[in-house]
Amino acid sequence: MKNTFIIFIISTLSFSSCKKIDFDKTNLDKPTVDGIVYAGRKPKIHLSLPIGYGNDATSQTNIDNAQVIMTISGVKYALASKGNGDYVNDKVILKAGQELELMIVYEGNTLTSSTVVPTKPKNLKASESQIQITVPTGGGGPFGGGGFNQASAALTWDNDIQEYYVLLTKNIEISPEQIIFQSPNGFGGNSEGGVPPTERLSQPIQTNIQNINQRQFSYYGKYQFILFKVNSEYNNLYNNRGQSSLNLTNPPTNIINGFGIFTALNADTVGVKVIK
Repeated sequence: MKNTFIIFIISTLSFSSCKKIDFDKTNLDKPTVDGIVYAGRKPKIHLSLPIGYGNDATSQTNIDNAQVIMTISGVKYALASKGNGDYVNDKVILKAGQELELMIVYEGNTLTSSTVVPTKPKNLKASESQIQITVPTGGGGPFGGGGFNQASAALTWDNDIQEYYVLLTKNIEISPEQIIFQSPNGFGGNSEGGVPPTERLSQPIQTNIQNINQRQFSYYGKYQFILFKVNSEYNNLYNNRGQSSLNLTNPPTNIINGFGIFTALNADTVGVKVIK
């Protein structure tokens, strides 16, 4: 589950380019923080140096010699280096409602940030426990025909004050069977070309309902819908993620004197089975 968010952060905050662009080279000494933490888990963050441009481009470098302190509801906890840029405290579990402050000291620079652990999504429900796939066989292409584009189920939850949510759709079968459509010329295929992913992460939304249609599934079998409540800093980073590829001096971040993100998530899960 966490890897999906890490991939998003890396793709958003890895400062690389195929052509040389002028920028302040001193920024390469400022750490990038992958600080997505979860309610019900140990606090863990990842530190690395940004990737440079042009002649300065290198592979991303993990940081293992920083001092990392997380203050949780007024109590300070040290996060120990575990190697590969990871810092963890094994003695504390994060809980909803806790205020978090992060301080990182590295090479004479001090980075700070803060966030709050959100509450768990309330009353998450799926209107159907299983969804039957109607594979299109006519002239509608991979997304046409039958009920392929029509809502087959709906996820609902409480959201009276329009908080932000992100939905992760995840096939949990060990060896899932791919859904194959039959095109008009008789050739089979899938809706995306190549091997489709088993996980899909939505953009941040502020609604209390998400309609589910058949084209959102690439495989048969058991699925988990994991609904994350996210904070505004995650939404801000998502909506401004395109800036980082062109402007190293002002990338989207809530880290003071550094790059990246420090934010907390809380989640609930419902299961649905996709059948033939």
